[in-house]
Amino acid sequence: MTTGPSYILKQSQLPRVVWDGLGLLNTHSGVGNYGANLYKNLEHLGISPEVTAQTGRLPGFVTSARGIILPPTLLGRKFQAFKPSFPVYSYRAAINQHQKIIYHGLSNINLPCFGRLRSSDKFVITIHDIIPILTGKNSALGLQFRWLMPRVLERADRVITGSNWARDSILEVFGARYSEKIEAVGYGTAKTSNIPSTEPSIDCLTIARGESYKRLELITSIARNCPARQFAVVTDQAGVSRMGHLPTNIKTYSGLDDERLSKLLLSARALLQPSLFEGWCLPAAAALNSGLYVIYCSGSGIDEVCAHAPEQAVALRPEKTTDDWSEALNGVLRRPKTTSPLINLPTWEEVAQKTLKIYQSLV
Repeated sequence: MTTGPSYILKQSQLPRVVWDGLGLLNTHSGVGNYGANLYKNLEHLGISPEVTAQTGRLPGFVTSARGIILPPTLLGRKFQAFKPSFPVYSYRAAINQHQKIIYHGLSNINLPCFGRLRSSDKFVITIHDIIPILTGKNSALGLQFRWLMPRVLERADRVITGSNWARDSILEVFGARYSEKIEAVGYGTAKTSNIPSTEPSIDCLTIARGESYKRLELITSIARNCPARQFAVVTDQAGVSRMGHLPTNIKTYSGLDDERLSKLLLSARALLQPSLFEGWCLPAAAALNSGLYVIYCSGSGIDEVCAHAPEQAVALRPEKTTDDWSEALNGVLRRPKTTSPLINLPTWEEVAQKTLKIYQSLV
């Protein structure tokens, strides 16, 4: 008689798994993308976490039967949605039943850090990166991270990161005493779509939100430096504003679904990511998996992605100039177009299996 993997055999021993719903609504964000893919693959393993949410705000990948709706507060839904507040109300809603739970926050700092907790419950946090702290700017998010992160690390029984760089950054900033509870699990890479692209052919694609450390203004400078090249930038309104007055060889996109983004990837020759920090960089993984060249700023989690396909990747240091980036871009575009190679990137199934083993370790 044969038996399946150990994670299959032990599923029935798990207590209720509850996800804190903060950050999971926008599947175009890194946190939302991570949550959606991890949830679907945990379901394949027989685990369907319950997810907390405000009324009418469950993520699209969660059925109503698995939703825990937070009751309204006297201070209102807006106050309840604040990052320090939401996990407190979320956890209270989750423990209305008597069973012990594994409570998992997937958005860097969303564990209940205030109020009474049941000793029987266990807490897991996924920290994608601590970039708001590393930028050195006193932004609202950066100050929030500095205040909450030490409390979250103390509260958590286990800490998950997507990259070794994120794990090492946390330990460097907050202390090696957390090393026993922290594990770099990685991110999955979806299979490349086979849908033929109907997008116009482009030389260079960039996918990034509008934070300052993404350095989208550098894309504008490179495009001006390379007027014969066609550029596409997938970003938000903040990113469009940061790029300033656009030359005619840049086209911007926002709010693309997965199918449209796949088609855009298939129409491009190279991905250009000048961001100073990347916790992992899902766009780079998707680009390598689609056979694109990737030109990127080294020194963060994206190095781990590009190490899987060094022949397709060109790393530049942060101090490199517009001319250096332009030269690197023109260099890869003179190479033969690649076919989609078999890149040995982690899969979401593997990430789900590792996450399940972390849950099991808390039983």
